[in-house]
Amino acid sequence: MKRAIILIFSAFIILSNSIAQTNTFSGFVKDADSKEPLIGANVYLKGTYKGVTTNDYGYFSLSIPEKNKNCDIDISFIGYSSLTLKSDLQKNGWVYYLKQGLSIQEVSITTKRKIEDAPDMSMLHISMREIRVMPQLFQQDLIKSIQLMPGIQGGREGSAGMFVRGGSTDQNLVLLDDVPIYYVNHAGNMVSTFDNNAIKDFKLYKGAFPARYGGRLSSVLDIRMKEGDKSNYHGEIGLGLLSGNAFIEGPIVKDKASFFISYRKFWPGYVLKAITKNRFSYGFDDFSAKISADITNKDKLMLSFYTGNDVLINKIKSSRDENLYGQSKVNWSNILGAVKYTRVITENLFADLTTYYTQYKYNTNNDAYYFEEDSTTSHYYTHYSSFVGDLSAKLSFDYSPANFFKLKFGGQYINHHYLPGASSFSNTGSVIYSDTANFNNIYASEPSIFIESDYNLSKNVSVNFGVRNSYFISTQNNYYSIEPRIMLRYNIEDICAIKASYGQMMQTIHMLSYSSSGMANDLWLPPTSNLKPAKSKQGDLGIYKTLKEGMYELSIEAYYKYMQNLIAYKNGESFFSGSGNWDDKLETDGIGISKGIEIMVQKKEGKLTGWVGYTLAKADRMFENKNNGQMYPFKYDRRHDFSIVSNYWLNKKITFSATWVYGTGYPITFTTVKYYVKNNNPHYKNETNDLYSGLFEVCNYKGTNAFRMRCYHRMDLAMTYRKHKQKTERIWNFSIYNIYNRQNPLFYSYIIENNDKISLVQQSMFPIMPSVSYTVKF
Repeated sequence: MKRAIILIFSAFIILSNSIAQTNTFSGFVKDADSKEPLIGANVYLKGTYKGVTTNDYGYFSLSIPEKNKNCDIDISFIGYSSLTLKSDLQKNGWVYYLKQGLSIQEVSITTKRKIEDAPDMSMLHISMREIRVMPQLFQQDLIKSIQLMPGIQGGREGSAGMFVRGGSTDQNLVLLDDVPIYYVNHAGNMVSTFDNNAIKDFKLYKGAFPARYGGRLSSVLDIRMKEGDKSNYHGEIGLGLLSGNAFIEGPIVKDKASFFISYRKFWPGYVLKAITKNRFSYGFDDFSAKISADITNKDKLMLSFYTGNDVLINKIKSSRDENLYGQSKVNWSNILGAVKYTRVITENLFADLTTYYTQYKYNTNNDAYYFEEDSTTSHYYTHYSSFVGDLSAKLSFDYSPANFFKLKFGGQYINHHYLPGASSFSNTGSVIYSDTANFNNIYASEPSIFIESDYNLSKNVSVNFGVRNSYFISTQNNYYSIEPRIMLRYNIEDICAIKASYGQMMQTIHMLSYSSSGMANDLWLPPTSNLKPAKSKQGDLGIYKTLKEGMYELSIEAYYKYMQNLIAYKNGESFFSGSGNWDDKLETDGIGISKGIEIMVQKKEGKLTGWVGYTLAKADRMFENKNNGQMYPFKYDRRHDFSIVSNYWLNKKITFSATWVYGTGYPITFTTVKYYVKNNNPHYKNETNDLYSGLFEVCNYKGTNAFRMRCYHRMDLAMTYRKHKQKTERIWNFSIYNIYNRQNPLFYSYIIENNDKISLVQQSMFPIMPSVSYTVKF
């Protein structure tokens, strides 16, 4: 590994002479109206293949050889009119503004960089404009839109979960403005925490992970929030079936500083509370805010904040015993805040400093009162809590000495605070038991450094090589990891591009979910002497082709992922199954293997846009004490997955959208033989004539997840109607979920019929369901 790092710097030194013969043209690309930076805008020298893209803050640095110094420069971005200008090397650091296109043809203009030339692989992106017109269950949702891409599973129907290439949800690194967010769902996983109004752009990496990302095994979802309009005030008020939202943005100092505030509230909770006469209530809300200020032409300061809360309250009054009364309250929440400072140090060197705090908290409180006949009252109280919080500073640099050689490097330091779980039970003020002593607060630190280089050996050959070095330090144990990453691209001109990648990842935090409640109870566990960090090795190979002058893109990718040190509950255990150390309840050292082929054809231009995706995949797990130590299918293993997404932009007012998905059934464990054994306990008395009273039920199983549910398929339709007035825009979205009313399986249960015959019955959740939302923009 040291030799590889030396090789990077040696290549840099060798290239110094040629770099010295170039000039640099740099600056920012922004929206002409809002002054928001444009991420991924293309800056090209006309008549050559030399070009760069803007970074996450709209900054670019283009090296111009002396012989091309008089060439025109073309700046373009999807959905915007392009800008052509003369290279003026005296104007470095200037801001270049693009005007958003208004014609239907400009909704999805293909950029000048073809998929064959793109430096990434296994990376997915959907424009926010397309997401806002797609049909969805209840409301448009970022993660549910991502589920329609190859390699992504959503879990059970209606869920906003994300299972990437056979990985579990905790193996996804979800970043909001470079800050990790631990819990990304509301309403029993039916809605993601991300309000579309606050999102400017996102990228999802399924593989070929750049070295700047670390800490998870399966994917990276990098979300960037808006910065706010620096020129004018805008707002939006919307109402859907599940939630209402409000958004406002505008300048603090015109063209220099801006803000945005976004709020979303689950409004049916008020109706639910009234119907149940205050016995049951549930609600969630999200609040996002950001301030962005251009201190100078080279310096920028940003403050970001997000908080999301869910509260579930159930007041209990027993119908069998009028003397029993109680209340159960479950609360889970995210909160994060960040301060980000960026500076253009030189034309070729860009710096980004981010400090943040993020936390996830989960609490349950159960109160029960029993009124005795002697007028005394017994009070039973149970409490459970879990917590994880990070305080971090991260410094990274982008160095661009030449168009064909770029370097990213930096480091990060994280202070972790874990409370895996603490529970207690008391009766009338007397503590019966408390697990708090066995669930101590755990503190740890995690320093890391990374370096990655992007080197174009020629027009058709490039290599991206990087390495990440991280060290987990705690009072219980220390873990060290070197994670190499490499991606190779070979463009067979006029035919296709072939890309290959390999990467290693380490994940120092595990998550367990106890799913019986249907609501959130994600428990985050740190490494200990018994619980090692999870690790993965993943290889990818892909073929890419641009068709019909950029109208279509074809990608075919194959992957193989090997995971180790996975965890699961022991049979019959959960975090709520009595006292004891939490790591005694776990199966550890699990193995995971996933492999597959993903095919995607995407239409990028014209009134009709969308994609067709197909995935052939297999995902397995193995634990020593599960399934007799043999491999078994992961619970969200889906052999075949097929999706069609189409958006038709009829005119400026009306857009039609349709999606169709098909997938083979998820694995499930079924009882193959069930019989009853007599209770031989001499103290047991059967006081009823029930045939099965006093008998033990015994079940035999063929194996873990040895059967499959029925196949899954459905079609959704949507129409979006926009009406412009002088100062406002009104938007109606009408969606129909599951239009042909397919009864898809959610789970299966056994029932005993009158003739004592046992039958297996499929349970479904979502029939045909219409949905509507109304939004006013001003």
